[in-house]
Amino acid sequence: MSINVEPTQLHTELHGRSDGFVTSVGAAGQIKVMHCRIDLANSAVDGVVRVELGPGGLRNLNERPSATLVFPEVREGFSLLADGEASPADVPDTGRGWMSVTINAAVLHKAPDNTASC
Repeated sequence: MSINVEPTQLHTELHGRSDGFVTSVGAAGQIKVMHCRIDLANSAVDGVVRVELGPGGLRNLNERPSATLVFPEVREGFSLLADGEASPADVPDTGRGWMSVTINAAVLHKAPDNTASC
């Protein structure tokens, strides 16, 4: 079960979620999952989320801008997933840098019931 999140509600859903993951596609077509930090002070304005990534993640998204942001922390039974397009960003020689991702769809996704047996 999923619940759509409107761009105007994205800031509310991001509140308190300072960490997440970004998926991107590498040069050889492989999916990359990278830890990211969110700039909550400057995110979710008009559906744009600012994330901090390492140089490899920034390069991937500069070259192939489709991204999915995953916030696995479960709140009231739901995690947050968001799809978007990254804007070009400077890639630092070392360390991490910031990139903006314009969200075009987001959902609260029902987490599995951990009481069920496998």
